[in-house]
Amino acid sequence: MRLALLCLLLALPAAAAPPELLLRTPPWELREGDAAAALGPTLERVRAADRAAVDAWVERPEGEGPLGPRALDEAAEALELTGFAHPADPLADRPDPDLEPLRTLGRLLAAEGVRRGREAGWSAATPPLRAAVRLGHRLGEAQGLTRVLVGLAVQQRVVQALEALAEEPGLPHLHATLADLTHQRIDVLPAAWTQLARPALNDPLIQQARDAVDAPGELANADWDELLHRLVLALAVGFEPDPEKPDEPLPPLPPAAEAALAAFGPAFEAVAPPGVQPRARRLIEGVLAEWDRLRGEAWADTLVPYHVLRAQPPRVPGPGLPERLLLPLIASPLPALAAAADLDRRMAALQGAEALREHAARAGRFPETLAEVDPPVPDDPFTGGPPGYAVSADGRSATLRQEPLPGDAPGRAHTHRVEVQAD
Repeated sequence: MRLALLCLLLALPAAAAPPELLLRTPPWELREGDAAAALGPTLERVRAADRAAVDAWVERPEGEGPLGPRALDEAAEALELTGFAHPADPLADRPDPDLEPLRTLGRLLAAEGVRRGREAGWSAATPPLRAAVRLGHRLGEAQGLTRVLVGLAVQQRVVQALEALAEEPGLPHLHATLADLTHQRIDVLPAAWTQLARPALNDPLIQQARDAVDAPGELANADWDELLHRLVLALAVGFEPDPEKPDEPLPPLPPAAEAALAAFGPAFEAVAPPGVQPRARRLIEGVLAEWDRLRGEAWADTLVPYHVLRAQPPRVPGPGLPERLLLPLIASPLPALAAAADLDRRMAALQGAEALREHAARAGRFPETLAEVDPPVPDDPFTGGPPGYAVSADGRSATLRQEPLPGDAPGRAHTHRVEVQAD
């Protein structure tokens, strides 16, 4: 009797993997029936037209449209880089009801991609199949974290793909739910994040400003003024220059941003040491430094679950983003500008120390004054004057010092001591 019962149990089909295993198993390793058993009624409600639309979507040529495999692969990679639903995250196991449509979509894509791949004999390395399954599997893992829809670059890539999928005419079952989910998440995000996302994605004007600040040569004052105008326009209204119309006049600045720029001039002139020009360059340096700080705050917020973030006031006001970047510089311009020029000051001091070493190697001792050094010791790039210099009585050691500026942080002065050994 026991032997017959054992044989009967062995003859029964193996039970399908529980739903939680579906999320931990690579999609191409799932057994037949696992996906259907885990999804249950969801797959049954999806009509044949829905399945056909997913199949056609998976088969799209490489890079075709926002739903092409390349875009999906990049979206999945962005999810992985942000540690989406990372096991070590204490919130990873907390379910978020708002994410259920997203999880359903992800599981559907993964299951349908695996089914279509098996039927066509594709391998897991086939780009269209890999892209669809990879993104679907990642979305299916979504638990308590929603950084995919809150992050900057990640939001742009993934939401674009999801919105395009919601427009597919062959997916009526998921269309309304998915469209509502994506549009709702975008609308409730603080407006500043939408503005931060635009220039954060390698905006050419932001990069042009960084290149100009880092370049060894100096632009003319008029060029710095125009670059500042373009930079503020990009931050204020998302201005993008037309490469086919390089001579087209720039649109006017928003009144609040123009007033902030006008107020900066007197504040800067009141505290800036002599020779600190051009003014627009120093303002650009300060704006970029403040921009990086605000962007860092926004990225930190992407680690907060959506249901927690939704209840908090926005940390960065959206409508006044350019003024938000300029106000700290107007209220106390010198510390902000000195901090922005900190790297330039360090580099100038190091170049001066190297010039002194070369002189001492030729002459056997350090010079009495910096005027004797060839190549010359660079001036302090912020004050425009020479650094402090002292030489020992025997000429075997010397010290370069950049004096701290008024209002500068303690310890910001850079002292460099160089020595030479007698032959």
